Amino acid sequence: MKKIFAIIAVASILGFANPMVTVAASRAVSGSYGNALENLRKIRNDSESSRIRSRDARDHAVFLKKQVSLEQIIILVRKHLETIQANINNNRGITANLKTSIMRMLDDISVRLDNLMQETKNAATVEDLKKLAGDLKSVRNDLQNLKVQKIVLLAHIDSFEKNIIAKAVIRNVDMQRQLDILAGNGKDVGALQLQLKDVDAKITALRSSLRIASSDVNTAGISDAKIAKTKQALTDAAQTMKIIYQTFATVAQKARSL
Repeated sequence: MKKIFAIIAVASILGFANPMVTVAASRAVSGSYGNALENLRKIRNDSESSRIRSRDARDHAVFLKKQVSLEQIIILVRKHLETIQANINNNRGITANLKTSIMRMLDDISVRLDNLMQETKNAATVEDLKKLAGDLKSVRNDLQNLKVQKIVLLAHIDSFEKNIIAKAVIRNVDMQRQLDILAGNGKDVGALQLQLKDVDAKITALRSSLRIASSDVNTAGISDAKIAKTKQALTDAAQTMKIIYQTFATVAQKARSL
């Protein structure tokens, strides 16, 4: 600006002697001012462009972070799915038909996870990712909460009845026959027979308890609370069977000593 004022001053002094000099000086001042305005506009535009690029870079960084996070969650859900699939395949207590039904459901979830992963990789906006996150939540609910757990619990109850309880019933009948033979030989087996009758009562109560649990978990209004109750019923059933087999061992030992 000092330089411009100097030009004006010189032009003013010289202008009295030479009008052409005054005009030239005026043009020089006008040109300098115009250049200054142009430079200011350029600086302002560059600054605005820089802010836009900075904002876009931040938005893109946020998008990438959310995208990677969603992909990692999908991977974790898939690992959980694969663990469940392995457990079902290795569970010998589940019938072939029931196992097929469970695996079909798990395969469907697997396909949904594959689709979600591909859609996540192809997502273009944060809004796309929010929608996909909602879809993933639905998949996780199907996998973790009710549907699969319901089928697995029903399978465990069915297996418990057909294998563990059935074997205990056979064992109880065989031991009662042995006691009848001992009684026919004049042995006093009254107390031992009462113990086996108690076992018989426990088995009857156990079957009733598991059937109630099966009915509860098989209703349309299945809930986390009902699932927890059914799991507890299976735990209690296992404890009851432990007591029953302890009774078998005691009766057998006493019968041998008669």
